[in-house]
Amino acid sequence: MKYGKIRRYGKPSKMEYKFLVKKSLRKIIISMIALTSTYIFIPKLFLGCQEVRTEVDIQDGLFVTESGLLPLPENAMELEKVFTIPPRFFQSVQKITQDSSGNIYVSDRYKRAVFKFNPSGTLLSRIEGKGKGKLIKPNLIFAAQDDLYIQDLEKETLLCLDLDGNYQNKLKISSLDDFVFDSNGNLYVAPTVKDQNTPLIQIRSLEEHSLRSFGKPVSYRHSLGVLNSRTLALDSQGNLWVAFTYFPIVRKYSKQGDLISEFKIDNLIMEAKEQYNLRKIGRGIARSSQRVGYMEVIEDIEAYKDKIYLLSHHPRLEITEFKQNGEIGKTYWKEFLEVYKTRGFVIQEKEGELQFFVLRSDHPNYSVDVFKEMEKSHLSPFEHALKKHTETIKINPNYWRAYYNRALLKYDHKDFKGAVEDFNKVIELDPQNASAYYSRGNCRVNQSQYSKAIKDFTKAIQINPQHAPAYYNRGIAFMYKKDFDEAIKDFKKAAELDPNLRVKAWQKINYCIIHK
Repeated sequence: MKYGKIRRYGKPSKMEYKFLVKKSLRKIIISMIALTSTYIFIPKLFLGCQEVRTEVDIQDGLFVTESGLLPLPENAMELEKVFTIPPRFFQSVQKITQDSSGNIYVSDRYKRAVFKFNPSGTLLSRIEGKGKGKLIKPNLIFAAQDDLYIQDLEKETLLCLDLDGNYQNKLKISSLDDFVFDSNGNLYVAPTVKDQNTPLIQIRSLEEHSLRSFGKPVSYRHSLGVLNSRTLALDSQGNLWVAFTYFPIVRKYSKQGDLISEFKIDNLIMEAKEQYNLRKIGRGIARSSQRVGYMEVIEDIEAYKDKIYLLSHHPRLEITEFKQNGEIGKTYWKEFLEVYKTRGFVIQEKEGELQFFVLRSDHPNYSVDVFKEMEKSHLSPFEHALKKHTETIKINPNYWRAYYNRALLKYDHKDFKGAVEDFNKVIELDPQNASAYYSRGNCRVNQSQYSKAIKDFTKAIQINPQHAPAYYNRGIAFMYKKDFDEAIKDFKKAAELDPNLRVKAWQKINYCIIHK
């Protein structure tokens, strides 16, 4: 059986070709019929919320896919901006929270203050504290019942103020990643991990009594503190949710500290970031000062009603909703041409619609952006996507990805002439874009312009010699021109580069041999 498998996927000799022809006549006939509907590899394309499963990789900090398009998860919902609390209020935002009335609080380290806004974004007050409650380096904040808790990095203290900023109490505490309070006034702390003996969670009372601790950090060869960074959320049943910042992992603990379940979030971009971080960990960087540059996978976690929401940024804003059993619901998303980084979010509901208050933290664009799900358009998914890409081009005529995305859209709807025009523009803006030459070649095969297609595939191969689909599709073009010797060479090369193409490539080789 092993020998047979090697022969099946290997490179047959001339005698073996005859054997294959005699023993596989039915397959050859099928492959002859297939000439009229020859398979052409094209980059996958999303239309609206269509699911696309494709590989996402990170190279030199850039997200890379075969097509240049980032896939959207299933049930993806695009966000639109409702309003913004502008940057003029802020200088270095740290965290966002809300009270039971929906008022929004934002801590700003450089301004040594916490800003309070109503749900419409109007500034209500600037809380700086007085006396014992004077803020020096406010960082993490959390509103619970009628109190506002503020971590002050300089004082290594958790200050308790009322919602108007008057001092109430303080708790000596330092080196923590996040904290939350339950309805009974118990404090859940995620202490910064120093070694394997550091618990994931400590529960303390306001009287500074340690009640209990639970959870073990994830073991790594180095960078324990960074790689175990995490954020916390309490749901309506009192369960504690722990989201790891640098991995797509979420844990659910009971009130007693028992691990109920652990989920790995099924999201291609998150998975790509995880692989990037694992590769970086695996290098075993010797100098601790150089152990930086890990990519945040989950920036924040929030519980709202019976669902859990995860915030992530880069290369686009995403808010992933999932149920208590770990099943993914909607994925809310928004794409930006510029850098968009976040530090947290809170969720409210207005007229039956969720609103996400996202704390933007990339300098100098510190702001609170409020988003909601984009209203359903009367346009078809194709028309909506086409309009979106065209509007992007109007804003930035030199943004080649917009032309590329629009070209793929046109290709999918068999507007090959229009797709070629857009691919021409991509190549003008980015002459070394192998995917653009490859995709334009696909268009030209469909237009029966085989010589032009061969030139495009050849250029794609010159730029990227490992581009297996370009070899395969160039073989298709040669086959249509009845240049079977050249076609066979390309099919063999495609099979050599990509094991997934072997079966199809050898079917085409068999066809070429019969018709030589």
